[in-house]
Amino acid sequence: MAARSRWAATVRRRSVATARCCANCSPSAARRSKADLADTGIRSYSSPPTGDNRMNARATFVRMQDSTRQDWQTIGGEFMQFAGGLPQRVVKHLQILQGDYGGFPVDRYTHSLQTATRALHAGRDEEYVVCALLHDIGDTLGSFNHPDIAAAILKPFVSEENLWMVQHHGIFQGHYFFHHIGLDRDMRDQQQETFTMNATTQSEISEVRKIVSADEWQLRVDLAACYRLVALYGWSDLVFTHISARVPGPEHHFLINPYGLMFDEITASSLVKVDQDCNKVIDSPYPVNPAGFVIHSAVHAVREDIQCVLHTHTRAGIAVSAQKNGVLPISQQSTFVLASLAYHGYEGVAIRDDEKARLQADLGNANFLMLRNHGLLTCGKTIADAFLSMYTFENTCQIQIAAQAGGGELTQVDPRIVEGVGHAMKVQTGGMGGGFV
Repeated sequence: MAARSRWAATVRRRSVATARCCANCSPSAARRSKADLADTGIRSYSSPPTGDNRMNARATFVRMQDSTRQDWQTIGGEFMQFAGGLPQRVVKHLQILQGDYGGFPVDRYTHSLQTATRALHAGRDEEYVVCALLHDIGDTLGSFNHPDIAAAILKPFVSEENLWMVQHHGIFQGHYFFHHIGLDRDMRDQQQETFTMNATTQSEISEVRKIVSADEWQLRVDLAACYRLVALYGWSDLVFTHISARVPGPEHHFLINPYGLMFDEITASSLVKVDQDCNKVIDSPYPVNPAGFVIHSAVHAVREDIQCVLHTHTRAGIAVSAQKNGVLPISQQSTFVLASLAYHGYEGVAIRDDEKARLQADLGNANFLMLRNHGLLTCGKTIADAFLSMYTFENTCQIQIAAQAGGGELTQVDPRIVEGVGHAMKVQTGGMGGGFV
């Protein structure tokens, strides 16, 4: 972090000096030749032999697997030396923008200096001036997405607000000409409102850790990790399924996903804490999906023995749920599921409270629930248990669909073996996060 701060300071110092050199002779700077601007802005620096200009030490291995600790110490040292030359390379790269007019009255190099000069005269801080100077630096490599390239270069060194400005600078310029090309010139105001709202949202949810217990925070971390795993395994359905975890205590409060976020966006702080009536226990800017609430609140209300409920809408799960015979005993995975499986008939989108009683009765003490024509649901004493159960449930369905697709006659597991699986699982996985039954 200290090294990164030093790089950032150097980038700012050299870039601001470039803009200041231009500012000292403004407004005539815009009328001077590009050669003069280059002398004023860049060639005044004499850099030490770092980065590109020094003799480099090198590792000796030919194959990565033959590398040694000494090799990686050499590589690490050279990386730090090379990274130390970043400010010089960035400022030097500005020269490449000379001659890049793109139809405008001045080239991007001159435009960059003008922009930084105006920021400097306006009393902006150094970070802002750096961003103004470098906002077009990616144009030579990515004409269609140069703001993203500039933002990527600046990201380790600048604030989120200034980074956002660099990434969206086109819409701010567009206020002056978008109406000439059929676009909305007020787009900048809309985007600025979005940024302000998002910044406020992040600030609000970052306060959650300060007001919850250590146990609840760990539960939030585990649940957020579970959401990320479900996304990683491809079990998510955009924003339309849910995983919930009961918060310890007699209130039956539980955590559920903020409706509207993809599973790979969910964090410990953004999870929403609700009671059995869907009231938010902790204020959150995010809503809760009514369908998710009905199913999960129904289970948590009657299953004191479980902590987590995981529900998916995978293709294989829905395909098997639509089959009259449901899960078939044709794989080892299926025997684990069948040892604690229940079914619940489809009643439409689960938004009616009167369905809760029927769902609770159908689930009983089972830890696997097949929702007909809908998807899969697992219950677990821990979040890990619920995830492992879903992993097995999903594999069971995928195996069944694949076996049926082969068209051959299927061999089913002896019913006596299925009956003995419950005891076998308790012995095999007891205390190891594998509480299937």
